Amino acid sequence: YFPTMPGVGDAISMLVDDSLRTFNITAIIPDPPENSSFQFEFVGQIGSSRYATRNETRWTSNGPSTYVKLGSGVDAHNVEAGTIPIVDTYLGESRQSAIEQGWWEDRDDTFQYRLQPLREVHLTPGIDSFSVSVSNPQYSYILLAIAFGVLLIACLNFITLSVGRSSSRAREVGMRKTFGANRSQLMTQFFGEALLMSGVAVILGLTLASIALPIFNEVAQKSLTMGALLNAKSIAAIALLAILSGLLAGSYPALLLSRFRPASVLKNAGGLPRGWMFSRAMIVFQFMVSIAMVTAVLIMHDQMRFVSNQDLGYNAEEILVVNMNGSDESTDIVATRYAERIAAISGVVRSSGSSSSFGNDWSRTVIQKDDINHIVYTNRMDPTFLETMGIQLVNGRNLSYEFETDASSAVLVNEAFVDAMGWDVGVGQAVPEYEDVTVVGVVSDFKFLSMRTQVPPVMLHMSPDIGSNNYTMVRFNMANVATIRPALEQAWKEVAPAAPFVAQFLDERIERLYETERRWQNIITYAAILAFLLSSMGLFGMAAMTTSRRTKEIGIRKVLGASTGAIVRLLSFEFTALVAIALVLATPLSIYVMSEWLSTFAYQISIGPVVFVISGLIALSITLAAVSFQSISAAIADPVDSLRTE
Repeated sequence: YFPTMPGVGDAISMLVDDSLRTFNITAIIPDPPENSSFQFEFVGQIGSSRYATRNETRWTSNGPSTYVKLGSGVDAHNVEAGTIPIVDTYLGESRQSAIEQGWWEDRDDTFQYRLQPLREVHLTPGIDSFSVSVSNPQYSYILLAIAFGVLLIACLNFITLSVGRSSSRAREVGMRKTFGANRSQLMTQFFGEALLMSGVAVILGLTLASIALPIFNEVAQKSLTMGALLNAKSIAAIALLAILSGLLAGSYPALLLSRFRPASVLKNAGGLPRGWMFSRAMIVFQFMVSIAMVTAVLIMHDQMRFVSNQDLGYNAEEILVVNMNGSDESTDIVATRYAERIAAISGVVRSSGSSSSFGNDWSRTVIQKDDINHIVYTNRMDPTFLETMGIQLVNGRNLSYEFETDASSAVLVNEAFVDAMGWDVGVGQAVPEYEDVTVVGVVSDFKFLSMRTQVPPVMLHMSPDIGSNNYTMVRFNMANVATIRPALEQAWKEVAPAAPFVAQFLDERIERLYETERRWQNIITYAAILAFLLSSMGLFGMAAMTTSRRTKEIGIRKVLGASTGAIVRLLSFEFTALVAIALVLATPLSIYVMSEWLSTFAYQISIGPVVFVISGLIALSITLAAVSFQSISAAIADPVDSLRTE
């Protein structure tokens, strides 16, 4: 706002309550941290706004928040109990009226004032999200689960490869025991090796994290920095995680290898059926997790494509939504003048005023019918709204300025409203609780909210007493898409030169309703790629050790006439079977988890077999790629080399 740093005592003009006012700067404070729930550019007295002061006597208002500093040792529950007389005194009549009309249930806790600890605000969505920024902790739990899954796969890889190398280290264990080493000393050695590797992995992991953090920030739309992450608590947590990971990864190899009997090992007796069975179980588990992640990505992709291709009931393309706020005049005056100005712009087809855009900013009211409360979304509009948006009128007539009573006693409703009221025909019906308001037309259902929500009952009106023309919806010709925005911005500067031009294409605004889903789709995609990469590395190592152990068997088979293809199939079949088992186990897990996710959408796809076939083929391809190199190398090797010692 200032070309140079302002000082205390400088003035700034701001639009407050539709009027331009001048404020003196009394102090300059640092920007709030990016992870703070309180984000602001300036702080003023609450009495500066008429909107804020009018809530001083509105005891049911949930707009402003009140912050209370409690004394040391004060119980918050006792303070809450002290607010009960306030409710009885100032809300008694309103509460009783709301109960009688069916808006509230007749319970003692129908309306209460509650205290929420400040430290709980940020991760408690839905309680106080009006005045501060909150975050859903579920997202943190999902990220934690993904990270834990990837880390677990890495640990299992270490265990699998350690078990695979057990035959090569068996003689070392036998020799150490022969020379007096006891089991605890051997276990200490193996745990020490695992912890050392875990420590090295932490250093490499932090290095990779610093490199990958910009990519993560872009995908997750965050602005994290390594400096902010590496505080005392997180360093302690990373150290603890490294120790636990090392102990987990080293536990099974330490227990397995330290129990070998020297005599059996040195005589080459006593196979390792338990160790190898465990290794195969770990391979199955790793691929089960990886396949489940890939399946989740495919289902999310199909759902997002389904959402994008849904018939919205209107044409969202070729619409630019221009915000009418920001001027020192009322939005109705600005919208009227702006509509007149842009009518002459080449490429503008038509425009319409609207109190709400498409998204979550529509006004709502409660209408009771047959003892059922219906939440009805309302929007003030111009008569050109339906034509501009491409919304179909299925019965009756449109609102019009030609009928004097339309602005005060006529509404349009959608088909969902007619169904909610239990009407056969909506036209001519009086709106319950608004007996002087009549339905003159019924429009088709149109999806102005997210696809997570069924189309709700809607009332469209022209009443100037309920809502203002906060937005102008401009339909333009797509051939003029490159020039239309600059032209509309220039028109805005002529109509409201002191106000910023704020506009957004409607289809982009609708896409933003699903930013969270698309962001998580990208995150899980990267996690699935990483999980498959780690699983493949483990599988490659496992295949190498399996091939090494069966070298003489392969040589004998070749001497007896086995073809290269037969040997490759022999070595590949075992791992292919493991992946098939993983697919079978991952299928019900994926169906359960993704069905829960899909249930958050009112409009959703059905989970079909195609996604599991694709996931299975991806896993099978990766398996064959990882195993084939070792199998082919062993199959084409000269059997003389493997049988020489015989």
